[in-house]
Amino acid sequence: MADINLSLTVPSYTWPLLVGSAIIYLLMRRRLEKAQWTSNPPSLKEKTAGIHLTGDQVISPRTLDYLENMQDQWQIPGVSIAIVRMNKDGAWEKQTIGLGRKDAEGNQVTERTLFSVGSNSKLFTAIAAGLSLSQAKLSWHTLVKAVIPYFKMMDKEAEEQATFIDLMSHQTGLARHDISYNADITVEEMTKSLTHLKPSVPFKSLYQYTNIAYNTVSSLPELLLGQKFDEFVKDIILSPLGMDHSFYDIELARATQDLSSAFARKISIGRSGLQDVEVAREDIKAGRRLSNEGRGIEQALGWPVQFWQGGAGAGGIITCSKDLTIWLQTMLLNGQHPDTQKQIIPSWIFQDAIKPQVPIVPQPEDPELTKAFYGLAQMTSTYRNHKIIYHPGGMPGQRSAFIRLPDEMLGVAIMCNDDDLGDMFNEVAKWRIIDDLLGLEPVDFKTRRMNKFLDDHKPKPPKRKPGNPKPPTNGFEAIAGRYHNAAYGDIELHPLITAWNAGEPAWSFTTKFDKIFCKELLFEHFDGDIFNVTAKITFETGAVIWDMTGQGIQAHFGEGGVGLQHIWGEGLPHGNMERDGIRKGSEVFFVKVS
Repeated sequence: MADINLSLTVPSYTWPLLVGSAIIYLLMRRRLEKAQWTSNPPSLKEKTAGIHLTGDQVISPRTLDYLENMQDQWQIPGVSIAIVRMNKDGAWEKQTIGLGRKDAEGNQVTERTLFSVGSNSKLFTAIAAGLSLSQAKLSWHTLVKAVIPYFKMMDKEAEEQATFIDLMSHQTGLARHDISYNADITVEEMTKSLTHLKPSVPFKSLYQYTNIAYNTVSSLPELLLGQKFDEFVKDIILSPLGMDHSFYDIELARATQDLSSAFARKISIGRSGLQDVEVAREDIKAGRRLSNEGRGIEQALGWPVQFWQGGAGAGGIITCSKDLTIWLQTMLLNGQHPDTQKQIIPSWIFQDAIKPQVPIVPQPEDPELTKAFYGLAQMTSTYRNHKIIYHPGGMPGQRSAFIRLPDEMLGVAIMCNDDDLGDMFNEVAKWRIIDDLLGLEPVDFKTRRMNKFLDDHKPKPPKRKPGNPKPPTNGFEAIAGRYHNAAYGDIELHPLITAWNAGEPAWSFTTKFDKIFCKELLFEHFDGDIFNVTAKITFETGAVIWDMTGQGIQAHFGEGGVGLQHIWGEGLPHGNMERDGIRKGSEVFFVKVS
């Protein structure tokens, strides 16, 4: 870890902690050599990539040391943590922790560093939807089609019967279809696309997570009350709570100079999350930092997505640990302002949000966790016999995890800027902090999760390409051209000509695919009419990530177009193209138009 300036600025209120006990001082000495306990962020030139602490000492020095060591060993660039707990006297204890760097320049993560919380934005959307429905004398049980006139679905049963509870608890039967929409799409256009998107299971038969549902309900403030969604959330939640460092608008966030950068690893073997699993395994066994040979070469992505009004409902919040201490307290108080006790958000919304609506698939495998359910933008379960309410969040290169224990009145929010190991870091850190605050012997989730991760990411032998693959039925020349899908738009396949195949028929084809999570598709011939497809996304720094889906998209040409499989993200496979035919068996079918 880089050397830092050991001179400390210690506010007067912390001196009793330092001089009251020699034992505490010795335990904290290493921490204090690296940390600054302060109520205000340092100036830019004072920032260093170490530890930045504010508020009370809520977690133990042992846990803080554990988190720092894990962040260092796994090479997580930056981490921001908010922790709140109500003590036995009814007073709040609050702590923020900044570990590492927010950007490629090495600037320190502080309590004001801004991260995307991804799907932890959905509770803000649920609150906005609930208040909009209530003010219009409607309810969660109102039919979606009665409020949103352009709500149409391919599954007519879902279209006719879906309520807002069904939509927001992910029970419409729709898969994710995250790469179906463009960056400039409006909420209305996205909702109208539903009629062209195949469901993956029947209506109300299974939990299947989809962002489009929350983007759709984000239209309610404007449809029912005449106010734009982001302005409504600011007026009813952010401003009344004093969360003045939280944004939907990326340019406002960028202007603060507190915006973090997303990071990912440049690896040569696809989207496995590791460059070499066995090297990473040896690093872990030896207690070393994960090497570049194991993890891959770090690349800064900049801000992951130029967020837009159309997608704000699913994942638009940009915030910091300072504001999240307020939000955690507000959630634990069921909508009350933590300082004034004024009811900012009606308590019934929080109570409705945690009512179990559908079992989550897949279920937790850990013995410490019981069956998990999804409500409205919230998940519920128990952990070591303690009730928990939680939700993860993610954008490319940015990850978040929020959790609260209502009976113990404690909450934790973790954000980090690592694409590959960020989710795992957040989960391990979350349970370690919870164990500490509950006074329990910590469970070794770090070893458990890393072992599973390494096992899951062992290189899988690719499906062997035939030694003498057959050409497409109508020849390679027939592959090029423009194809159309009513929801996904157009793809125009062009032969990929290189020095290796000049003068010969091209076996690979590329197309621009300007979507929010994908910018290009590469089609590589496998055998006959079957091609393997890789998705590519580029970022503002010029960094590139290939195969964002991580599932291996397959294309099958025929029946007047091309069918794609493994493209819609979460959701059961719709069918089998060899068994059911290309049009019927594909997840998405593009008709050839020229």
